[in-house]
Amino acid sequence: MSKLDFYRNLSDKIVSELEDKLPVVLWPLLLLLLIFTCALVLLYSASGCSMYPWAMKQLTFISIFSLLALLIRSINIMWFYDHAYTLYALCIMILIFTNIFGHNVMGAQRWIDLKYFSMQPSELAKVGVILALSKYFNDFSNSDGRIVSRLLFPIIISLLPFFLILFQPNLGTATILLFICAALFFINGIKKVFFLVPILIVLASSPFIWRYALHDYQKRRVITFLNPEKDILDSGYNIVQSKIAIGSGGIWGKGMCGGSQSRLNFLPEKHNDFIFTLLAEEYGLVGCIFVLFIYFLWIAYSYGVSNYSSLYFGKMVSVGFASMIFIHVFINVGMVSGILPVVGVPFPILSYGGSNAASTLLMFGIVLSVQKSESKRRFKKYIQSDTKN
Repeated sequence: MSKLDFYRNLSDKIVSELEDKLPVVLWPLLLLLLIFTCALVLLYSASGCSMYPWAMKQLTFISIFSLLALLIRSINIMWFYDHAYTLYALCIMILIFTNIFGHNVMGAQRWIDLKYFSMQPSELAKVGVILALSKYFNDFSNSDGRIVSRLLFPIIISLLPFFLILFQPNLGTATILLFICAALFFINGIKKVFFLVPILIVLASSPFIWRYALHDYQKRRVITFLNPEKDILDSGYNIVQSKIAIGSGGIWGKGMCGGSQSRLNFLPEKHNDFIFTLLAEEYGLVGCIFVLFIYFLWIAYSYGVSNYSSLYFGKMVSVGFASMIFIHVFINVGMVSGILPVVGVPFPILSYGGSNAASTLLMFGIVLSVQKSESKRRFKKYIQSDTKN
C-alpha cells in the first residue's frame, strides 16, 4: 500500500467512525466550534484578558462567515461548478482594482477600504482559483496524452492571480496560492518533471530574483532567517522573541494570560501572525498538540469528503480546501519557530483578521455543500433501488 492510499484510508476511517456516532453535519461543526473557542481564548489573552479589541471583533467575523458557510452548504455543488469561471474572473477583477485603487499601508497595496472594515482580496482569490482549477480538471481529467496543451490553461489560471498578488507586494499569500495550485496539479497525476522544471528555473535565476525582484524588506527577512541573532534589536527581534516565548512555555505552559513575553509586549503581532507562539507560551507543548490535532481532523475530514464525492469537481474542491489549511498551518508554525522565513502568513481562524476567516469559512461551506449534495444523491439512488426491489 502506498503512502497516499494509507492516508486516504485513514481519512476515510476517521470520517466514517465519526459519522457513525454523530449526524453527518454535526461533527465537522463541532470541530469548528472547538477551533472558534481556541481562537477566542487566545485573542482574549492577547488583549490582556479582555474581549476588546481583538476577541470581540473576531467573534463577529467568525459568526457572520459561519452563517454564510451554512448558507453555502444549502446550495447544490453543481451551482459552483457552473459558475466557477465567473467567480474566478470576479476575483481577478477585484485584485486588479486593488492593485490600482487599493488602500496603501506601509508600502503594500493589499486592501480595499470599505469604511467600516478593510478587505484583503488576495485571501478570497484562493477560493476562486480552487474552484476554477477544480472545474478545469473535472472537464479534462480523462483527456488524451497531449499533456502540454492540457496544462497551459490551468497554468494561466494559477499564475495570473499569483503575479497580481506578488505585485501588491504580498509574497506570503502569493506563495501559498502557488502551493495550493501545485497540490491540485499533483493530485491530478501531473508528471513529476513538470514540477522539477520550474524549481530548477527558479534556482537558476535566484541571483536575478535576489537582485531585481525582491524588495529590501524581503531580503532582510531571508538574511534574518539565516542568522536572526545578527540584528537582534531590529530585523531579528520578532523571531528571537518568538523562540524565547515558545521555549518558555515548556510542556504545560504558563496558563491563560500568564505568558511573560506576551503580557510585557515583547512578543510581536501576538494577535495575528504569531498567535501560535502565544499558544505555545501559555498552553505549552500539550496545548500545541491539542490544537494541531483538531486541525488534523479538519484536514482529514476534507480528504474524506473528497473520497466520498462521486463528482470529480467535488473531489478537487475538497482537496483544495484541505491543502489550503495544511499549507497555512505548516508555513505559520514553521515561520514562528524559525524553521521558515517570516513571510506574514496567518494561522487559519486563530489569527485575528476577517479576510482570512472569510476565505477559510466560505471554502469550508463549499466542502459542506459537496458532502450534502453527495449524500442527497446517494439517498435518492438508495430509495430508487429499494423501490425497484
